[in-house]
Amino acid sequence: MCSRQRWKDEVQLKNFCLGYQEPRHFLQFEWGWPKLYIGWRAFWAAYHLTWIIVSGFLSWQWTTSKANEIKWFIYLTDWTYFVLTLAALLDFTAVVYTHIARADIVQGLTNDITWYEKTVWVLFNIGNCGSVVVSILYWALLYSASTTTITAVDVGTHALNSVYVFINMVVIATPVRLYHVFHTMIYFLTYVLFSFIYHKSGGTSGTDKPYIYSILDWDSAPGTAVAYSCLMIFLAVPIAHVSLFLLYMLRVAVFNLLLNRDTIRDENAISMKEIDNA
Repeated sequence: MCSRQRWKDEVQLKNFCLGYQEPRHFLQFEWGWPKLYIGWRAFWAAYHLTWIIVSGFLSWQWTTSKANEIKWFIYLTDWTYFVLTLAALLDFTAVVYTHIARADIVQGLTNDITWYEKTVWVLFNIGNCGSVVVSILYWALLYSASTTTITAVDVGTHALNSVYVFINMVVIATPVRLYHVFHTMIYFLTYVLFSFIYHKSGGTSGTDKPYIYSILDWDSAPGTAVAYSCLMIFLAVPIAHVSLFLLYMLRVAVFNLLLNRDTIRDENAISMKEIDNA
């Protein structure tokens, strides 16, 4: 299982940054299989790209006019699904490129994480945590069984998005840093500022309401908007991120147990010590 030392390592201040000693973990499942991992990344890149295109074409389902369909770009749901899709596409591209041009990373012969793996990592953090928060906010605050008509796009962007995050998190080897919660906090703060500016500029929703979301009505209920903004940024996002971090730690612990990795590491450490003392 994850040792006490592992937990101590995770809370070191250096983990605010994007350093990582085993960059090959961005290219494989938790148990390895780097070549099959390419197929996994290709499938999800194609899946998310298809869904985001479909959601754009079906924007007439939640708008009152053809002109309002462009307002797909004002919604947090669509921002977040775009980040999730971008992360999947860049992840697939990075994996393929690394297999072609950086065999040393694939084989675990280097400890230097590349700039493009760092980029994917940030998008991975935002897309995963953001998707979970969006799903929770939608079903808890915006959905109404009596007035809301559930569409395929709603299912894809408010439910299946988080299902994907969970499935992906359980099997891939990409790490989650506790301190990287600030990535998603900055992202949500950016959206809150956008919604405020858009609202004060006279912008309307896809259904011609004077706000994008009822909980972010900056004219009629500014206090409520501030309260919900703070709850999203300083409560919902940290809770979602910590949950994903704990899932990551559980995944590592389970596979350490199944693959006997801790014992192997200990034996290797003893062997190295014996060599040093020889």
